Amino acid sequence: MLAELLPVGVGAVAQVVTPDGRVHVDAVGASPGDCFRIASVTKSFVAAAVLRLGIDLDAHIAALVDPAIVELVGDHTVRALLSHTSGLADHAADATYDQDVLVDPDRRWTRLEQVRLCAGLPRFEGHHYSDTAYVILGDLLERAVGGTLPTAVRALLPMDLLPHTWWEVLEPAPSGAPARARQLIGDVEVASLHASLDLWGGGGIVSTCGDLCTFFTWLSHSDLAAAMATEVDAPGNDRHMGLGAFPTPLPGWVGHTGFWNICAGADPATDASVAVAVLQRPPDAPAADEVARTLIGALA
Repeated sequence: MLAELLPVGVGAVAQVVTPDGRVHVDAVGASPGDCFRIASVTKSFVAAAVLRLGIDLDAHIAALVDPAIVELVGDHTVRALLSHTSGLADHAADATYDQDVLVDPDRRWTRLEQVRLCAGLPRFEGHHYSDTAYVILGDLLERAVGGTLPTAVRALLPMDLLPHTWWEVLEPAPSGAPARARQLIGDVEVASLHASLDLWGGGGIVSTCGDLCTFFTWLSHSDLAAAMATEVDAPGNDRHMGLGAFPTPLPGWVGHTGFWNICAGADPATDASVAVAVLQRPPDAPAADEVARTLIGALA
């Protein structure tokens, strides 16, 4: 069915678990078990790990992160960063950043470089989606737990449930990792762009549809789900986001989307779950959340 939803030449991988436990996998231009960069779907992992720390969400980050970060962007609460209400811009959405990445695809970006880019951009009122906010939360996790960001997340979340999920560059691929799906942005292969462009908390994870369905099913039943899924009351929150998750692909689901045209989520009421990676971005391909909704409806 997946092939019927895609233009000729566009690939995708997908998994749907229906409420009665049936697992449907499909792929076009790839194998169903292939792995891929999940981009901002990583934010749900980061938010869950921060909540697992048990810190006061209204605490200020000045004592929790690199002082150089605070010097660049000022002090904010943990909650403001998690909820995209800090007023910080999204360095990854800036046209200059996108151009720099494509001109020098091998460049190894540091966390501080990305925060510095954000510091030079306008501030916002209300809800404004910010990769930079989660880059800062990545630093918070490293300092709170010790070690790297993957080390921190693995210490706080049941990552052992996800055998084909890892943090690109920051840790080795797991033994037996599946083949990599060929993701594209225009004519450029995503894997040809150094992973550090989206690595430090706003993104960074490589995973599979199967692992993402497992993660969001676990998350939707965890004690974190209520905080993560409750809509943040702030002007501009058109996607009804909570703390690191929002209702996608359907109302009531706990999920997230990612820049490389990824959508994953689970329904806590039925245990249904879905993960879709469309291997090309719009406008050349349909949005992954639209594909996910269609697959869920067809398989219900």
